[in-house]
Amino acid sequence: MRFFRKSISLLALCITLNQAGNAQKAKHHDMDNIAVEINASNQLYSKGFETHNAALVVNRYAADGAIMPPNSISISTPQGFLSFFNNGYEHGIRKVSLHTTGLFGRSINMINEEGLYELKDEKEQTIDKGKYLVVWKKTRNGWKMYRDIFNSNLTALHDH
Repeated sequence: MRFFRKSISLLALCITLNQAGNAQKAKHHDMDNIAVEINASNQLYSKGFETHNAALVVNRYAADGAIMPPNSISISTPQGFLSFFNNGYEHGIRKVSLHTTGLFGRSINMINEEGLYELKDEKEQTIDKGKYLVVWKKTRNGWKMYRDIFNSNLTALHDH
């Protein structure tokens, strides 16, 4: 009888470990799929500046999303997102390079992206370089930026 109980216990442990391993594989697979979707969205964001298509940029944000630029108030309306795009375009931004350095999170509905950006003008001259942190939200229309926070690596110039 003891042998039977030990065998059942060992079998139960093996099943539990196998299920945990399969869950980890599923999570890794899900994160890979999420990374592909976020990369595609980032490419559309960049294409919006290259083609002067504001809708490509504005549509990257969730309806309740917010852009949190440095030295400024948060922007949290579609009209505000449009103004943000137009202001960047008017200041010469024609190319936005986004490089994801990490994706992390434990929720199926929210993921954090850490990365580096570079902004260039029409002559491919660097306007700005920096880092960003985006909280992505799963919506019925795919992954959208819920919070977009960034800041420059370049030293700010001040008049003294």
